[in-house]
Amino acid sequence: MFPFSDLLNTTEDYDFLVDVIGLLTSVGEEKEYAKEGKIVKMIVLELTSKDLTLRCALFGDYVNQVNHFLASGYVEQPVVVIQLAKVKFFRGQVGLQNVMYATQMLFNPDLPEVVDFRQRMIEQGVNGTQPLFIANEGKVVSLEDDFMRLTRKCTIEELQDKNQEGSFYHFWYNPRYC
Repeated sequence: MFPFSDLLNTTEDYDFLVDVIGLLTSVGEEKEYAKEGKIVKMIVLELTSKDLTLRCALFGDYVNQVNHFLASGYVEQPVVVIQLAKVKFFRGQVGLQNVMYATQMLFNPDLPEVVDFRQRMIEQGVNGTQPLFIANEGKVVSLEDDFMRLTRKCTIEELQDKNQEGSFYHFWYNPRYC
């Protein structure tokens, strides 16, 4: 299992697929994206290991797997094993993303790694009996609307000020919007 600390120190996409284990602490709002005339489902999970939290974006049938698990009535924080996931650096943060037809996702599997993980979490004072946080209101959002609404925006003057302070900002330029 790839340690969260190593993943969270990544500053670019990773070339290899990884396996992780974590406590499912949050399920984000399910969204549907319209892309080239097709509707693609997407959901973001938050997994926790020790004091670290990692986000995992799931698309397509993987969203159905999460919904199926949630419909089972399990309300505590389950241990999730995700195998063969992509490490993605997106909007300044590292996270995981499924690979269609390759990624495997297991909820509370009967594996020695899960038993060891639960024991380590209990030793750290986390027992996993907290209620699972679920935000789930399906919406159809275009990729362009999502980008325009969620991407940090600032003026050129603010960019120059930040660069003088030592911060680096990437900005997106599209003459259609200028």
